[in-house]
Amino acid sequence: MKYLKKSKLKPVRKLHKDAWKLMSEYVRRRDKGRCITCPKVDHWKNMHAGHFVHKDCMDFNYENINCQCPQCNKWGHGKLGIYAINLDYKYYPGKAEELIILGNKIKQFKRNELEDIIFELKLKLEGIR
Repeated sequence: MKYLKKSKLKPVRKLHKDAWKLMSEYVRRRDKGRCITCPKVDHWKNMHAGHFVHKDCMDFNYENINCQCPQCNKWGHGKLGIYAINLDYKYYPGKAEELIILGNKIKQFKRNELEDIIFELKLKLEGIR
């Protein structure tokens, strides 16, 4: 009797990293390189995918992640006050507060969830490339 060779599964941490890479590209392309916190517009590759709520459970929330220029995201520490105002403008009044409440929940992504997120993001990217 032959033994079945176990297929190696990617660690959940690696899946999260792969999913984040796709999420980052998707958001920067979706927003067409337009910073949510200042008037800067640049090629999507020169921009960041900035979090409003900085929690792992919010890494794949499409409204929590928006395109930001490096100056606002990195050196301006996200400019969260302006970010909040512009989130409410971009989506609807109260969106920033809603995201803050969502961010208080504890969530760890499971392997199948991350695989689904990766699949979904690949489809979304095909549609905007």
